[in-house]
Amino acid sequence: MYFLVQANVYLDPDHYKIFDALEELSVDYHVINIPPTAEKIDFETDRKDVFVYGSVTIARLAKQNTDWFPGSFYGGNHLYEVYSKYYGENLLNHKVSVHKISEELIWKMDELKFIKPYNEAKIFTGKVFNETE
Repeated sequence: MYFLVQANVYLDPDHYKIFDALEELSVDYHVINIPPTAEKIDFETDRKDVFVYGSVTIARLAKQNTDWFPGSFYGGNHLYEVYSKYYGENLLNHKVSVHKISEELIWKMDELKFIKPYNEAKIFTGKVFNETE
């Protein structure tokens, strides 16, 4: 999969972390600026396995490139269970597990876990937690 990553995403202070993940996983990517008034993505490629990552603007514009797959997930069902069914190990987070908040998590000694809300995404901000937190 080829990632087209928007550079100028100002509202997400952790946006830069996508670059660490892409580098660690050796995923091909290209960085692009998308002006808020853009009417198309000014980028050419022969690849068809393109996924855009950034703002709603780039996701909306990616839909114009009908030969890109998956292109973007704009306007769809964004649950992990839906994505994983179709994209499997192509997802950056394909090794996750989904739990109910009422379930007890099993922790290894000094283990850290990235935890974020799933169905109710606004309950708290996802971050890395230790068992005590």
